Amino acid sequence: MTPRLHLPTLDMQTERAQLDRDASRYLTRVLRLGVGARVLLMDGRENARFGVIDSLGDKGSGDGVELRLMERVSTRPEPPLELTLVQGLLKGSNFELVIQKAAELGAARVIPLISERVIKRPDAKRVGNQLERWRRIATEAMEQCGRGRLMEITEPSDWKGLAALLDDGLRLIPWEESADGAAPTLGELARTLETAPQSVTLIIGPEGGFPAHEVARAQQELQAQPVRLGPRILRAETAAISAVTLALGVWGDLL
Repeated sequence: MTPRLHLPTLDMQTERAQLDRDASRYLTRVLRLGVGARVLLMDGRENARFGVIDSLGDKGSGDGVELRLMERVSTRPEPPLELTLVQGLLKGSNFELVIQKAAELGAARVIPLISERVIKRPDAKRVGNQLERWRRIATEAMEQCGRGRLMEITEPSDWKGLAALLDDGLRLIPWEESADGAAPTLGELARTLETAPQSVTLIIGPEGGFPAHEVARAQQELQAQPVRLGPRILRAETAAISAVTLALGVWGDLL
């Protein structure tokens, strides 16, 4: 399989490209590629070209690798559904897992949400580093699955700033209190709609879920509709991955 590399500066008109230090070292020291190796370059905006390593940089150091750009390549199609995942911040590596799987499945963006029951709130001094790490995870997921579009990750938001970040469209809030059947499942909801939505926002809680007053706020301020993900109460990271999969199965391209 041809190695894939995200190159945001990829020019579709020129014939050569020089990589920065990190990308160069990834190709030469992690993948151990040499002169003549073929690489698929993707800009994250659904453009891609093959490249061939021409030079390993200054004195063959592996820094500043140069590539000869070859033919253009069609990227894998994006889902017909523009899916936004609003995810309550999770502790440990669980939030990173959600980012990785959302990118692989085809979500368009992730908005980290600071809600009442978030256990580990972002440190204002470190949020830039956290955001950089989350975006790197999304980039690696894009490279791994061959996706042509890089999933967007915004800075963390609270409820007050959330509305301004959302697209118009269907907004859903899976809630564990809906597991008793009071709210429809995604499949049941889909059967009641006359036309398939082009944009869907999923709002998922952190560990401990959303209290009732936050769900009511989402309904009132965001016009979010409660839904259930089945008869069982799921862990937060499981709920997020399941909801993305179900939405892209019902309205996207997974089924």
